[in-house]
Amino acid sequence: MGAVSIPEKVYFLKTIQDLSEQLQEKKETYHFTKYTGDYKMKNRILNLFKVLSPNLKLMRVNTIKYDELDYKSQNSNGSLFETMVYSKFPERVFYGLLRCKGNLMNIEANIFMEEASEYKDFPPRFKQQLNIQSLYRGEKFTIKNCTTVPKYTEIGVELIDIILGIIRVILNFEKISEDTEMTKSYQKKVDLVNEILKIPNVYDFFCSIKYFEWNSVSSLKEIKFKDYVDSYISNN
Repeated sequence: MGAVSIPEKVYFLKTIQDLSEQLQEKKETYHFTKYTGDYKMKNRILNLFKVLSPNLKLMRVNTIKYDELDYKSQNSNGSLFETMVYSKFPERVFYGLLRCKGNLMNIEANIFMEEASEYKDFPPRFKQQLNIQSLYRGEKFTIKNCTTVPKYTEIGVELIDIILGIIRVILNFEKISEDTEMTKSYQKKVDLVNEILKIPNVYDFFCSIKYFEWNSVSSLKEIKFKDYVDSYISNN
């Protein structure tokens, strides 16, 4: 699970808004999870990062990796787990992008979440809870709007999906390459990630990701994601 923050002036650059318009007009789609080697999809994803490359240093990503199977194997309360995953974790990833800013900064944020039945009633609650936390903790942000949007309407929502897919490839590469014979389709995905990481500024962008791991016996633990990226590259 994760979120990406993009400054408003960057997000509304024509080059980036053109990508959203192409989505809305059904001219372009992005399917990193389902990618198996289609060259058109490959070129679209590569082009996305090339367009974003000059401004990646201004973007921030916050992610949480949780082990659902581990939790359910040790606990019977599945509904509590779902409440945590679909309520507390999203709140945490948003808060992590907004907290601890300088006293001279005043941030007004708009949050867009991909439309999903799990999040149906949450956006107004997220807005209220985050604004309460900001006030209580003396933070420098205000949530102006929090809303869900259909898939293929906002390039920022598509971007975080692709980023999370790349993160999964980086995290799972060593285990998959050691334990099983890599399928051709998965190798295509690895090859695509390798090309993406060679685009200017992309390696540094992924190394800067704030990454947390959670399991049923511990609290959130921050891990230096650069170590995962470098391990992936060295073992590839």
